[in-house]
Parts: sequence; C-alpha cells; structure tokens
Amino acid sequence: QYECHTSRGRDDHEAVLRDYFNLDVNLCKLYKEWSASDVNFSHIADHFQGVRILRQDPTETLFAFICSSNNHISRISAMMERLCRRFGVKLAVVEGEEFHSFPSVEKLAEEGIEAELRELGFGYRAKYVWKTAQRLHRECDKHCLESLRNVSYSEALAELLKFQGV
Repeated sequence: QYECHTSRGRDDHEAVLRDYFNLDVNLCKLYKEWSASDVNFSHIADHFQGVRILRQDPTETLFAFICSSNNHISRISAMMERLCRRFGVKLAVVEGEEFHSFPSVEKLAEEGIEAELRELGFGYRAKYVWKTAQRLHRECDKHCLESLRNVSYSEALAELLKFQGV
C-alpha cells in the first residue's frame, strides 16, 4: 500500500496527481499544434503518444536546471539523488532502496552547504545552488516560484535570471 502526502492534505490525491502529470491538458490538440510547427515532431509524434511534460515542483526544477549546466541527464539525476540523500528527509524504504524528500530551501541555504555540495561532485554549480537557496530563503515565500506560472514568459524569465546559475 502506498500513500500520498502533500502540503494540501491527505484527501487531495487525485488533484495532486492530475496537476503533476498535467492530466487536464489536451494532448491531441498540443500534438497537432507541435506537428504543424515542427516537421521533426510530426515524424515522431506517433511513437510517443501520451508523453507529458510534468508539472514538477518549481523549487526542485530550479535547482535541477542549475545542475544541468554542461551536464547530461544521467549525471543531473545522480546529482539530484545525492542532494536528496544528503540533505532531504528519509521518506521510505522500498525493496531495500531509500527514498528522500527534496531538501528544504532553509537547509540548502545553511552555511557550509557549498563545501558539502562540492564534496558531492557539484563542482562550480555548488556555489550557484547555495546562493540560489540563500536568495530564495531571504526573499521569497514558499509560493514565489509557483506564482511565475501566472505571468508572461518574459516576466518569468527576468525573475529567474536573477538567480545565480540560471
């Protein structure tokens, strides 16, 4: 048996999953639009039916983006996993594998975190992760990144570019 714990409460599973997987987005309409504007997409669209862009937590997404600089997907994934294991809260053990939450901004903003991130293989990105966490902790409430979903692309870009490493 699995449970879904969210900040919205335990009775909101369906809404959380619908939001995360973007289930209210009409994929057929999007695929037609994308196929019309991109000949490459039109050739492969039939092979990837049902592929969705996840609506991930914006804070986690921002840090993953910072880690993506000069990296490939498997290395980015490994970095995020190490970040969660070192600084996140242990959530569960499934078939012997531990799962951890994404660390809080407060934790990532602590003094000394940059050095720990360097030890974890983040290289020059360690400074960006730490500085971004400090800025988020100092200047943003927990919904400030989420609110960027409701502004224009140029406004969101301007705000995101204020973070080191973006």
